[in-house]
Amino acid sequence: MIKENKWFVQNEIAEKVIELSGINIFERSRKREVVEMRSLFFYILKNKLDMGLTEMSRYFEDSASSINHATIIWSLKNYDLYKSSNKRVQEIEEMIILKTSMNIKGINRETYLELKCKELEAELAKLHKVQSESKIIDLINKVPKEREGEFITRIELMIKGWEWQYKDSTTAYGGI
Repeated sequence: MIKENKWFVQNEIAEKVIELSGINIFERSRKREVVEMRSLFFYILKNKLDMGLTEMSRYFEDSASSINHATIIWSLKNYDLYKSSNKRVQEIEEMIILKTSMNIKGINRETYLELKCKELEAELAKLHKVQSESKIIDLINKVPKEREGEFITRIELMIKGWEWQYKDSTTAYGGI
């Protein structure tokens, strides 16, 4: 039996904070930028997912990094200070939007994956719409795979012909 990853939502949020900030929140460090981003992560877990301190501590333990309740409490108490002194913290907080109003206790894996699937289907539909609006893309898509080389060569020759046609300003006159 495959063990279900119970931290899938937390992992996704952590990955997004790391991606947007470029800072590893799991690093054992007291550097200001690490502390501020870790505080942002705790803030999101606490205030947007209604996650408890014990759960946060367990999450860090399961992520091969331990952190105690006192550190989490201190981090949460100082979040507003970090946010006011580092505008990047506030920017990243605003970038992380949860697309569900459920807290972590109300999210199950199936519901979460259904929401992700709908998001991806919407993005795919947008891409298809953009592609279908272009006649050139429609024509390209109709080219058989075995004729792609010939197609590319002909298009390149056509473009070179246009360049020659527009660059050459001489006019030929027919005469007697």
